[in-house]
Amino acid sequence: MKRFYSFLIACALFTLPSILRAQETEFSWFKVIDQTTDQPLIYATVILERTRVGVISDETGVFRVPNRFIQPGDSIKISSIGYRTTIFTISPSEDGSIRSLRIQQQTEALNEVVLNFSKKQKKLSARRIVKEAINRIPMNYPHSPFAFTAYYRDYQRIIDASELEPEHPLNFQDYVNLSEGIVKVFDAGFGTNKYSDNLNQSVLYSYGLNKEFYTDTILSVPYDNYNEKYLRNVTVSPLGGNELYLLHIGDAIRNFDIKSFSFVDVLKNDFVRNHHFKIDKVMYQDEEAIYKIDFTSSVSEMDKYFRATGSVYIHKYSFAIQKLNYVNRESRTKAPLYEVNLAYKKHEDQYYLNYLMFNNYFNVKHGDIFKVEKVNYHYESDSFTIFFNHGLNVKSIRQPSKQFNFYQKKKRIEISKIQIINQKTLRVQVVPFDDEIEREKFPDDIAYYLDNLQDVFGNTINEGPRIRVKQYRELFVQEVETESSLDKDLKFVKKTSPLLQSEVSPKEGIDKFWVNSPLKESEQ
Repeated sequence: MKRFYSFLIACALFTLPSILRAQETEFSWFKVIDQTTDQPLIYATVILERTRVGVISDETGVFRVPNRFIQPGDSIKISSIGYRTTIFTISPSEDGSIRSLRIQQQTEALNEVVLNFSKKQKKLSARRIVKEAINRIPMNYPHSPFAFTAYYRDYQRIIDASELEPEHPLNFQDYVNLSEGIVKVFDAGFGTNKYSDNLNQSVLYSYGLNKEFYTDTILSVPYDNYNEKYLRNVTVSPLGGNELYLLHIGDAIRNFDIKSFSFVDVLKNDFVRNHHFKIDKVMYQDEEAIYKIDFTSSVSEMDKYFRATGSVYIHKYSFAIQKLNYVNRESRTKAPLYEVNLAYKKHEDQYYLNYLMFNNYFNVKHGDIFKVEKVNYHYESDSFTIFFNHGLNVKSIRQPSKQFNFYQKKKRIEISKIQIINQKTLRVQVVPFDDEIEREKFPDDIAYYLDNLQDVFGNTINEGPRIRVKQYRELFVQEVETESSLDKDLKFVKKTSPLLQSEVSPKEGIDKFWVNSPLKESEQ
């Protein structure tokens, strides 16, 4: 078995000062900065030279290294596409200060791009480069079984909670419902179906809800794509699967021969056809030249509704796709619907996943402020008593026959009178209907719907506040095994059940995989 260490995810600064103070004696903090622009450098690769342990800088350019890993005179190597790979000497720190590490940009003017397909030399456009990169996926990526161990996390960020009451806890939260852990992914190789092939499995070495972050059960309910929780103008993939497998679907390179997401669709068939491409520049990482090619969607019948933009990074000589950034937005409002960020890293002569992020936006009705607490049916008097949680504004009763709707076996029941018992209670008298009705069948035989009623505070019934939330699902690879077979004695993740319902399989030596809780806004 061949093993390579790739990355241990860097931790962002926690918002809780007490946590940060407790960590000051455990970690040394650094910030990667673009020497030319003075801007933080996100997603930079950082390798501790002596141990080959690595981290990735966060959205502020910050990363941390455990002091137990650092000896006096140790050095770290920082690399990123478009920058000179730079080595810095470091020493452990215990005061919690952040030390700046400045690196230089490295790009070159774009010269004529050629490739020998045969004896005749042909110029390559951006489109032809992308097409050639897709054609070479069978050569550049593993088609035999391999495995990797990674840090996985999913969480949510509140984007707009303006309709909630001012004192609602979500008005004071940025990130909620953070679950995280270490997962090992067994992959039967490119060309196999990630979801349906039984040789493609995952194992949880650790996983759970991080209770240091606020939790909200309403935000965690499944999408109904209709009323309670829905993705605006987005359809959830019919392939099924839990959070982890839905994330894997977003890896359009790994799933190059099956449908991933619009407008990439099936990468090998649709990506080139559905986009316009333009070479932006040639960049470098570890002294290797990489094309940065920008693109926009070109699906004419959809462009008036949606617009996808992004960049693909392709090795100048091997034509391996090393990085893909993709954002899909509504054309009119420019509001983002979802975004994908993924990167591959070379091990020996092929490329393996380095990180994968699929983040989407959704709307959710966060409970009803004004609602019915219960309804009682009185068989003897042919009436219903309705109990509200708030006082009813009786002036909002303008068209009772349309606002109070009762049905028996889907047949409308005629209302004869409405009586106000008190501010929170109404009696609705109805015309006698089916004498054969059985009292115990009330929940099944009778349904009701109340419309356009308001409470004394102006809240409309059954119209709870809507909030907009961003859902994050992210995977950061820490160790790659280029040769690996499936261990059938392990307890695999149930692909159709939420991760929190899957059994954890503890493993010796798990402490070398670094679980952290860096939180970020990935759209840059």
